[in-house]
Amino acid sequence: MKNEFKLQDPGEGIHEVEILEIMVSEGDEISEGQEVMAVESDKAAIELPSPFAGKVAEIRVGQGDTASVGDVLMVVEDEDAPQKAEAAPQEEKRADGEHDAPEDQDAEGATEAEEDPSPEGRTEEEAREADDAPSEEEQDADKGGSDETGEEARDSDDDRRDAEGRDTGGASEESPVRAAPAARKLAREKGVELADLKPSGKDGQVTLEDVQEAGGAEDAQAEGKADRDDFGPVERRRISAIRAATARAMTRSWTEIPHVTHEDAADITELELWRRRQPQEDRLSLTPIIAKAVVAVLKRHPRFNAVYDGDADEIVLRKYWNIAIATATDRGLVTPVLKDADRKSARDLGQEIVALAKKAKDQKLGKSDLAGGSFTITNVGAFGGRGLAPLINPPQTAILGVGRARIEAVVTSDLDADGPPIIEPRMILPLALSFDHRAIDGADAARFVNEIVGLLRDPVSLALET
Repeated sequence: MKNEFKLQDPGEGIHEVEILEIMVSEGDEISEGQEVMAVESDKAAIELPSPFAGKVAEIRVGQGDTASVGDVLMVVEDEDAPQKAEAAPQEEKRADGEHDAPEDQDAEGATEAEEDPSPEGRTEEEAREADDAPSEEEQDADKGGSDETGEEARDSDDDRRDAEGRDTGGASEESPVRAAPAARKLAREKGVELADLKPSGKDGQVTLEDVQEAGGAEDAQAEGKADRDDFGPVERRRISAIRAATARAMTRSWTEIPHVTHEDAADITELELWRRRQPQEDRLSLTPIIAKAVVAVLKRHPRFNAVYDGDADEIVLRKYWNIAIATATDRGLVTPVLKDADRKSARDLGQEIVALAKKAKDQKLGKSDLAGGSFTITNVGAFGGRGLAPLINPPQTAILGVGRARIEAVVTSDLDADGPPIIEPRMILPLALSFDHRAIDGADAARFVNEIVGLLRDPVSLALET
């Protein structure tokens, strides 16, 4: 018996996933619960266990494909199924009463009852059932009364199903050719007609390789020419599930949240000198230090660690401090979360940031890694730029953007000081706080940033505060 392993609904509004890795091959023996595929939704990357044990008879998707809920990912053959099927008729017989009489049954009495067809030998209920039952002639008439004979009906059904009883869809107008979902997707992208291909798969199914070969031939004929718009050549690329999720979240953020951005700069000269005195292998980056400063200030300004509930006209103040760190990957932006950041040292947070960044790069982030953030920090300093106006990560009420720290010439003397002005090189860190104006006012934002600036300016105060 062959079992179809379909993509089940993982919940949370997820309708499709991208196939990251296929961990088995056709012909492999697998066990129930064995992880066979790694997929990525707009929430996280997850590994799918097989609900069946047996031999992998067919894999219907390929790496990089997009599969929707209900799509068949692979077919698993259960070699023990025939034995189970043979046992089933015996069970049906027993259910119909065609079983041996118990040893202590009165066999003589049973025989007499079977041989007595008279009404006196039956109960009233049995008599009614016998009177209502159709005769053999009526049964024959019923069988021949349809538009097709039983044999024709079986032939028609065979046209719609393959040897394993799967619905091929091959007889319908909508799906005239049997093909795996991955093959159909690639055919649409390359403009290949499935009906024009010679199928090489089992039971006449068009495989992914069939479409790839045909697409390769057409690509060669096109000599690399791309699609065109009204002004010149263009190229279309499908975005990753993560980037699609980011697009939806940022659209929601921009359209639903009234943003205001407050900008400032922190003089981190003393902090930078302290960092440089540390051994290279123990030197912390700025991000975990900023995270500790943010947590300290969030405790005094809880509206920045909240959710605005417009339906209830309420502000939900969170009593936990989980800091989401925006992380750039090849597949898009993700925001893994530092859970309970108030209970961890800056060094612990630094190690956790490195570990989460590696998981993000290797596409190993799980749902728990991305859930529960109460405030977000996005540090673009490594990529350059003097500042930014970040978009809030819904349903949070604020996000802190950090630019690249630079050495700048700063006047440190007062205007009324005697002599020429004193100019010193100082390390300046740009900061930009975007906040939800429904929950937070501009004065609150100014005070919030001022306190962060004060902690970053003085490492001793920062150490005492955190």
